[in-house]
Amino acid sequence: MNDLANHRYFWFYITEKLNNLYAEFPEKITKLKQDSIEYYLRLKEYKLIDKSIYYHTNNKSTGINYVFSYLILLFPFYFITKLLFFIPKYFAKLTADKTCKNIEFYASVNFVTGAIYTILYSIIELIILYLLFGNWWIITIYLITKIILFIPALNYSRNLNFYISELNLFFFKKHKKNKLQQLINIRKEIIEAITDRKC
Repeated sequence: MNDLANHRYFWFYITEKLNNLYAEFPEKITKLKQDSIEYYLRLKEYKLIDKSIYYHTNNKSTGINYVFSYLILLFPFYFITKLLFFIPKYFAKLTADKTCKNIEFYASVNFVTGAIYTILYSIIELIILYLLFGNWWIITIYLITKIILFIPALNYSRNLNFYISELNLFFFKKHKKNKLQQLINIRKEIIEAITDRKC
């Protein structure tokens, strides 16, 4: 099973560790909370994500040439697909904004309505194409083209924040080593507080 399938077990693990930490060392929870907030705010300020810091500390950072190549070569697929799916995505966001008062339901409503609007939009597209051209081959080619564009665009969308973070990390490694090291130290303290109750 992959990490996504097991993600709930990681949350159970973290929750258990936090409960144990609170039971045995309640004073450490306050510091852990302060460190976590500071770490989050610094990540946001530096435009980094935790995955990049983890990769850097474990010598798994992505090469800068690969990052540039990835961002440049796949951008046309991403851009065209964003245009093709702009309308259903816009109405899905609009529906979520109008109907969701609780933020915990926002992502689910946005996803479900987005899928529904995409299906309806695609059906309307196909009807219009058929009325204009009356040729099933054109419709087939159009569908295949959308699928070909969608696959790399989806990959690009999922990894975009990470690769932008990798670019920023490269800059910090070259020009702001002290700030980067401070961020790494805060992360280390957070991890140690959760995993090592004797720290």
